[in-house]
Parts: sequence; C-alpha cells; structure tokens
Amino acid sequence: ITLATSVIACPVAALNIKKPLADFMHQTWTVDNGLPQSTIRGISQTKDGYLWFATHEGVARYDGITFTVFDEATTPALRGNGVVALLAQADGGLLLGLRDGGLVRFHLDKFTPVIPKGGLPSGAISMLAEDATGTIWVGTTGDGLARIFKGESRIYAVADGLPGNWVTAVRPTENGDIWIGTMFGVVIFRDGELVKQPTKSWLDTANISAILEDDKKRLWFATSGGQAFTTENLRRQQVASQPQRIDAFDLTLASGQKTTLNAVLAPGGKVWLVDFVY
Repeated sequence: ITLATSVIACPVAALNIKKPLADFMHQTWTVDNGLPQSTIRGISQTKDGYLWFATHEGVARYDGITFTVFDEATTPALRGNGVVALLAQADGGLLLGLRDGGLVRFHLDKFTPVIPKGGLPSGAISMLAEDATGTIWVGTTGDGLARIFKGESRIYAVADGLPGNWVTAVRPTENGDIWIGTMFGVVIFRDGELVKQPTKSWLDTANISAILEDDKKRLWFATSGGQAFTTENLRRQQVASQPQRIDAFDLTLASGQKTTLNAVLAPGGKVWLVDFVY
C-alpha cells in the first residue's frame, strides 16, 4: 500500500504554512530500522516516554534508539498480530485495539486481555478514547460502540441511536459531552444517552473521519470528502435548535481527488489537518 499525505496547519496560531514540509526536520523509520511492518495504524506515547506504533504485524515500542516488537508469537494476548488502535492512559497504561477484534491492556510490563462484564462488540477495533471520568470508549468497524466503566460495558448500535455502526471518531470535550462520529453522521453522548442531530445541519449525516476540540473550545470535524469544518457556537447548555454556522476548509488534492481527513491538535494550539489517499 502506498500512502500519500498532505498536511495543512490552520491559523489557530502563527505558522508559516507556505514553508515546504521538506524544510522541517524529520526522520523516517521503516522495517529496515526495526518496525515489524511499514503501514502504521496508530501512534501513542506512554507516560514513561516510550513511543508505540501499531501495525498489522504487531506493536513496536521505541526507546529513542531501538524498536522492541511484540506480536502473537511473543505475546499471545495479541492474537492475529494486527494492532489498529492505541490509547495511552492517564495511569501510565496502554490500551491496544486488535484488527481481529478484542482489547488488550499493557501495564507494568504485562499484556492482559480486557474482557469487561457485558462484553465487547465483535469485529475490528477502529478507535479508542478515554474521558475525564476514566470511561473507555471503543469504536469498531461495523459493530457499533462500547462504553466501559469500572469493568462493565454497554454496547451501542444503530438501534440505540448511533447514525451508523462504523465508528470513526470519539471526542470527549471539556464540558463533559462525548462527540461520536460515524460513517453516517455524528451524535453526542450526554447525561447517559445519545442525542441525535446535534448540529442541525448536513454535518449530522456526513461521513466523519475525525473530531477534535481546540484550546479555544472550538469543535473541528474532518470528513472523508476532503473537507474540515469548525463551529464556535455549540455549547453544553442546549442542543442546537437552529442550523449552526460551520466554517469550511477544502483540502481537495490538486488532482481533484477527494480524500479522507484527520485532524490533530498540536502544542501551542495549532490544528493540523492531514489528508490521505491509498
């Protein structure tokens, strides 16, 4: 698989976005440097400073010099080898979502399967998130969403109010709302239930690829159509009763091809929008 990427920094903070990426310092790691596979599905950094890379052939831990690879052969908990989502936890642990379904936790140098009371959705894990209460959110590629709290889980699907069962983003926000993006729209988890059509706009049924909240409490929505949107007037006090103004940024490639977006909040308040096409 060849992955083509382009990155735009939106003007949340001063940055010379006209400067070519080649002018920035960067380093490339491949299988020649110790990665088990070159398609990276997730990157995370735990409190001890290690960088972790999720791949289809296991997970690699980087100490700044060398990679240590954990796969099914050395770590039976990583069944099927494929790791597709990572989440560094507040207590120093690391959660790993598996391509073949299932959740594993690394803590105190031990990998342990996570099996909550109530179970997990079947199918591949698409994303992981942790909110301020310590609740873990587990999205899947077609089997809905799990909410895990104190060892017990609740599974949500279309029948429970999700716009779609393929979950692409979960973003806990400072005010306590949990924004959930799917291939068929976005909802809010608030006060124990899913709230439909939170923006009262076409975004409620868009194919969402990422959601983030910046340091000014603005919500950013990236879509698979090659655009990103932000709105400043969605607040906890009420679900929008009128269509909200959404500022749009079009990241269509020069070739005219629409691509899938991701959005990353960097130190200093910069919002980086990344588009990619296979």
